[in-house]
Amino acid sequence: MAFPISPTNGQTTTTNNITYAYNSTLGVWNRVATVITVTTATTGGSSTKSSSTSTAPANPAVGDIWYNTLTDDIYRYTSDGVTSAWLDITGPTSTGGGGSSSGTTFTGGTVTNTTTFLTPVIIGTGSTTATTVGLEILTTDAILLPNGTTLQRPSNPVNGMMRFNSSSTAIEAYINGNWINVAGGYTVYYLVVAGGGGGGYDASGGGGGGGVLTGSFVANPGTSYTVTVGPGGSGSGSETVIGSSGTNSSLGGYIAIGGGGGGSGTTTLGGNGGSGGGAGDGYPTVGQGTAGQGNAGGAGYSNNTSIYTGGGGGGAGGAGGTASGGSAGVGGAAFASPLTGTQQYYGGGGGGGNGTSPSGSGAAGGTNAANGGNYNSNGSSAPNYFGGGGGGGGGGPVKGSGGNGGSGVVIVSYNNVTQKAVGGVVTTYTTSSGVWWVHTFTATSALIA
Repeated sequence: MAFPISPTNGQTTTTNNITYAYNSTLGVWNRVATVITVTTATTGGSSTKSSSTSTAPANPAVGDIWYNTLTDDIYRYTSDGVTSAWLDITGPTSTGGGGSSSGTTFTGGTVTNTTTFLTPVIIGTGSTTATTVGLEILTTDAILLPNGTTLQRPSNPVNGMMRFNSSSTAIEAYINGNWINVAGGYTVYYLVVAGGGGGGYDASGGGGGGGVLTGSFVANPGTSYTVTVGPGGSGSGSETVIGSSGTNSSLGGYIAIGGGGGGSGTTTLGGNGGSGGGAGDGYPTVGQGTAGQGNAGGAGYSNNTSIYTGGGGGGAGGAGGTASGGSAGVGGAAFASPLTGTQQYYGGGGGGGNGTSPSGSGAAGGTNAANGGNYNSNGSSAPNYFGGGGGGGGGGPVKGSGGNGGSGVVIVSYNNVTQKAVGGVVTTYTTSSGVWWVHTFTATSALIA
């Protein structure tokens, strides 16, 4: 067999379907790991010479065997008629001349080709009484799994694959067509809704809807996440006082801001909040919403003689309507979410009140929010659907208290075969991706992941 002349360290060559790598430190060609048959050879009627040393023997003859005591490798001195060299004949397993098999320690190095082991592979020196399997790791430290982002998952996964997902910081396995978190954290989806603002007094603005936060995070098993559910704000009973703001709701560090109160009469503007309160009649300045959670309320209108109309409270899904002529502003649209398995609406704005004589009608609130009061009538309170709707603005001009805002809610959902978390009212629904668990909180409590 021909070997390259003046090889460099790490250079490989293949002959007779066997690949060798050159080690310049020892001056030998190492055979790349494979399954081979080792037999004892004789030349010219005399036995081959064998040596056990840490360096290559001097003046070797073709057929000599050298056991390297430093690396636990076995070499045979071979010549192709031009070049002579020590060839590694160890391999990860060997078969003696009598046909019996015995394991051989693999001492390391870089294997550049695919290697097949015909017997179980054992790593480490520990002991086990378990049934023999293809790979036994008998060490006390750890296994380092493949580590990559969600985008770096294998393009053609098969069941049983396992890796560490650095995006979700969890160990995941590919099971039944899906990547499933099997250790570490698991992904939960949340909806946090604050309490809605109360409506104003006397031809006033509707209360702003409670702020709405949605998203996801990786929950760590056993960790307790504090859940706070904010009640709605009270409607105003005085022309000089706006409706009360709703109270914040939260899940851990995710905080939704309570809706702003509706402006009262001609003296107060709408309050700021998750969504802003609508302004009282004749008042152009509206309450502002919180970015990413809600929208502004609408302006009021008055001609100072017979028309007195309040603006609509802002909603999580849209701004409050502006009063115009004898029409009060409608409440801003609610935010639609399917997190519970069916489409539900949260954080709608309260409708503005109408004090226009003799039969002004209050405006409609957003879905699950309250309507504004008619002429000389109180505004409605948001239904207690735990949707964070704003209270309706009071009518007027003689009387008309604002309605109360609706309470908030916190909802958590995750996809798993079995229930993982504890807390709230637990329900389930099923989709093509499997079972979804829903935890609904209508009072302050905790989620135990």
